[in-house]
Amino acid sequence: MHISFSAVLTFMGTAALAQGRPSVFDDAVRAMGGETAIRAATSLTLEATGRNYNFGQGMTPSAPLPRFDVSELRRTTDLTAVRHRHEVTRTAAFTTAFTTPQRIIFGLDGDIAYGIAQNGNATRNPAAVATGRRQEHYHHPLVLLRAALEPGAEVQAAGTQSGHHVLRIRLSPADTFQLWLNRQTHLPARIRSVRYDVNLGDALYESTFESWAPAGALQLPTRQTSRFGGAVIAEYEIARSVVGTEPADLQAPEGARGPAPTPAVNVTSEELAPGVWYLAGGSHHSVLVEFDQYLMLIETPQHDARTLAVIAKARELRPNKPLRYAVNTHHHHDHSGGVRAAIAEGLTIVTHAGNVAFYRDVARRPHTLQPDALARAPKSPTIVPVGAKRVFQDRSRTVELYHVRGSPHTSTMIVAYLPTERMLVQADAYNPPAPNQPPPPSFPFARNLVENVERLALRVDRVAALHGRVVPFSEIREAGSH
Repeated sequence: MHISFSAVLTFMGTAALAQGRPSVFDDAVRAMGGETAIRAATSLTLEATGRNYNFGQGMTPSAPLPRFDVSELRRTTDLTAVRHRHEVTRTAAFTTAFTTPQRIIFGLDGDIAYGIAQNGNATRNPAAVATGRRQEHYHHPLVLLRAALEPGAEVQAAGTQSGHHVLRIRLSPADTFQLWLNRQTHLPARIRSVRYDVNLGDALYESTFESWAPAGALQLPTRQTSRFGGAVIAEYEIARSVVGTEPADLQAPEGARGPAPTPAVNVTSEELAPGVWYLAGGSHHSVLVEFDQYLMLIETPQHDARTLAVIAKARELRPNKPLRYAVNTHHHHDHSGGVRAAIAEGLTIVTHAGNVAFYRDVARRPHTLQPDALARAPKSPTIVPVGAKRVFQDRSRTVELYHVRGSPHTSTMIVAYLPTERMLVQADAYNPPAPNQPPPPSFPFARNLVENVERLALRVDRVAALHGRVVPFSEIREAGSH
């Protein structure tokens, strides 16, 4: 789904500054319980159930996202500082290796984003995570209105849209929001802001609020839905809202107070066969294949930094041959986050036919919040679609690309088969654990991969997994039998 985010940015940035606070803002403050009650609130704790969704991981680029059922949510927000703690228990309602309930705890303390593992150990997250959580922090009416009442906040009237009064609230140079107010009740109906995503660029983040009820002296919503890039990412039914009037201790745990980690990009190379290299060194790997006149890269994952480093390594290994093709195994965002970088480097994208429209859209999206390689050097993409099969062949090499029929992971998955080497390159169907680590409890996609290999009568000895390591095909066959 494509939304014109440039129009949103223009609308948010061009409203004339009203003299004093707009009257519709004061109406919203009164509708929620009044300025005295809002200012008296120092913390907000929400207890809820509902659903959240696995963003960027749908069966197709336009399909609904895979759902997690949330049996317990507890979120406490400090209304006097940019701090919150989020605890959720959720269970996957889609095919995955991890079927037991997951307990996830994370938080924000100013510019410190952190996570707390099952054993209680806290670790600090990269700065980009803190940027996203800071924006989410204000996506609740009480949090945003209380912050807007503070000195230095700018509240501007920005007209009406779809039966709503619209305000532009600027808390700082990095924190600007639209607040939509119901014209009949004056209560907040939605909060909008624009945040960054590697694939989607400047993407609209929106939270909507319904079913208001008393919470002490205040009126607060009991239903909240969040969307990002047009896709629903969370839906919560709030059973209880507790407004505190004493300071809340939400400081980051001691273990998370060190410097923010800077993600390192490490690319290693291992020659698996003459002219075939395994480019690893991180969580997502790639494979480089040498043809007589050019090079082919299989997978441009994660983000610009990873993909540009992989491309540089490929050109280092064979500096006298052009890198011509970038094969994308599937559209999931962790595997396609480097597609824009590959386009910027002049590579032709090879992907399943069902992904072509998505990548054309990805290539033209604005990336003004964090300009990437393609934003700095715009190019139109060249995309080669793969249907059931596509073959790249010259006198030195053959690579066959096949659609993985019936994959429960994604409908647009392809694998690469090198018949001379009897090698398969695949992503996500089977992620081999490290040699000294126990395997996950199940391998829900392995059986489908084995069935496709048998249906296509491929003679596979080794599998280069794009997570994990290179393993014999017999290991995947064994995993698929469970």
